This record gives sequence, C-alpha cells and structure tokens, in this order.
Amino acid sequence: MRGASADDLEHRNQRRGSDFPEQRSGTSARIDLQGEKSSSTTSGADGIFKFAVYCTPGVETMLEEELEERVFPSIPGEVVHVGSRGLLFVQGGLELLWHMSVCLRLTTEIRVALPPFLAFGEAELMKGVRMLENELTQLLKPIFLDENGSEERIGTQLSSRTSEARSYEDAVEEKPEKLSKSESRTRSE
Repeated sequence: MRGASADDLEHRNQRRGSDFPEQRSGTSARIDLQGEKSSSTTSGADGIFKFAVYCTPGVETMLEEELEERVFPSIPGEVVHVGSRGLLFVQGGLELLWHMSVCLRLTTEIRVALPPFLAFGEAELMKGVRMLENELTQLLKPIFLDENGSEERIGTQLSSRTSEARSYEDAVEEKPEKLSKSESRTRSE
C-alpha cells in the first residue's frame, strides 16, 4: 500500500462493505458504518461511535421506542436506521453504549463499529490499537473472537499475528551463508 493516498484507502474500505453480516448479504439498503470522516487517524476522534443493536426479530419498533423513552432523554444519540430481522443502527458516544447495555431490556447483543485509522507501519498500527483499547476499556473489555470461538484481547491477537508473520519472514529470508555453514558442519561430522 505504499504510495496510496487517503482517498484511495477510503475508496477501498467503502468497497469492502460493512463489518456486519446483515449488511453484506444485501437484504436492505446499505448503511455507511465507517463514518463521514475519511482521514480519521484515531478511533472516536469526534466522540461518535456507531452501534448495531440486535434484538428478537419483530420487536425492532418496540426497541426503538424503548431507546427514545429510556436512553435518549439523558444521553445524546440517534437511531440511524431500523433494519429488519432484529437490527437497529444507533450512533452516539461511549456513554450511550453503557446506557444501552444497562437500560435496554429487549437487546440481545450490541456490536461497536470502530472507525478506520491509517497505519503505515507496525508501530503506528499498535499505537492505534492501544488507543482503541484505552477508550473502550473504560466501559468494557475489548475482545476478539477467533475462528474457534475463544476470546482474546485485541492487542494480544494482533501481536500474535504480527509475530507469526515475522516468523514466516525469517524462514524465507534465511541467508545462504548460514545454510552453507550448517551444511559444512554436518558434512565434517
């Protein structure tokens, strides 16, 4: 991705689609969960996060009314889109996430759409991940579910994948001199 401008990266992110499976299937109008800011380098720089609030299918309007009655009078936020099959899209600050998880009785799950950030190296990427963790650990423990369904902290998962990639690089980049020395040792014995 060397030499790619911020506009190119934004265009690629928009083509990928949403992180939520209901939006990838194409069953309803596409909602832009990435946010309006294209060059945001930190998560939640504007303090606005987007949430997918799941409930039992058929009670979406009741959940929207419950949001209006119980949460929105005290915490700023708005319902962006009422989906089908038990899904609402809401945006607001992190305090809204806390109040939704505590006050709403009809929710089964709340997912947070994290805004993208640009990283041109491993150090910058890890710095962005630490910033995400610091913001979210005020309210919840940020976890990553791997293929087996086991939970790991976001930073732990990213660092383990980075070290795995490094081990592959080391295996590929072995110098011929080292191989020739080891071959000469085995032949002399």
